[in-house]
Amino acid sequence: MSQNNTLDCPFTKYPPLTSGLIRKIPEDFQVEEILPITASGEGEHLWIQVYKRQMTTQEVAAQLAKWAEVQRRAVSFAGQKDKYSETTQWFSIQLPGKPDPENNFSNDNCKILTQKRHAQKLRRGVLKANRFKITVREVRGDHQALEEKIKQIQQKGVPNYFGEQRFGRDGNNVERARDFFARRYKPKGREQRSMLLSATRSWIFNQVLAERVKLGNWYTPIRGDLLMLSGSHSIFQFEENDSEIPARIERGDLSPTGPLFGKEKLNVMHDAAVLENKILEQNPELAEGLLKAGLKAARRSLRVIPEDFIFEWQGEKTLVLSFILPPGCYATTLLRELVNYQDASRQF
Repeated sequence: MSQNNTLDCPFTKYPPLTSGLIRKIPEDFQVEEILPITASGEGEHLWIQVYKRQMTTQEVAAQLAKWAEVQRRAVSFAGQKDKYSETTQWFSIQLPGKPDPENNFSNDNCKILTQKRHAQKLRRGVLKANRFKITVREVRGDHQALEEKIKQIQQKGVPNYFGEQRFGRDGNNVERARDFFARRYKPKGREQRSMLLSATRSWIFNQVLAERVKLGNWYTPIRGDLLMLSGSHSIFQFEENDSEIPARIERGDLSPTGPLFGKEKLNVMHDAAVLENKILEQNPELAEGLLKAGLKAARRSLRVIPEDFIFEWQGEKTLVLSFILPPGCYATTLLRELVNYQDASRQF
């Protein structure tokens, strides 16, 4: 097992005063995808809700392609899910002019829960949210401080860091991207190239957010910020003379944003621009590599506030956390604020 030290990012106030173990068994880390739409019942795409454990999303997609007797590229999904977890997620299979597969799908670690036809395939990122239920075992430390931190998170949220999974199992995706940009390394296919580019943008975002956390303004706006409306990707310039902004920030309606660097960037100004440009100037090879790759710039909220966040003690040493996060947000970035955890799945 390895300590959670991949994310070298500061905590909001102080490191967690408790320790614990996650993913001792797959049932300890449960994830359920929540879609924004419902399959219509008609069309050439078969939408399938799948339960899986100890399988990657890619492995399930390959099994579904074999079951439906189609090429792997005919199978789509909204997002990648951890292998060492219990996951309920959606896939789609393109079956133009073909009936639903007749033979029973059989796999010890995966089963089909429901299926329905739809006119379009399930595209990456088409998620409303992910529901998590995480069991932390062998909890040691200050229970009262942990519960107080939970209350703070319920109100103000946590820094919306990209999780350690984004950077590869050994955390070396960014260094590999540096080699790629310097022509010292060639990615093995389009999928790996995309993974390296995503890791690079995520790392730059995390550096900007880490600086904001150090300064204590990760969820309050500074001059020149671009703000994002909660539950959407709508952004607008922060106006210091707008008297309603502070209350909307406190309610969680609005949050400052950070850069997903690329071309045609959405420009922050003043203090926000100075801070972000400082990070980019410290990493010119990464910024140049992303520009050459042609990725379009975007913004990401600097904080995430979990919905329906509840906790339950099961005895003195077992804590169960349940919450909902928007797509693209990581349960482990919330968890790291609460528990100095070890991940038992790392031994496999």
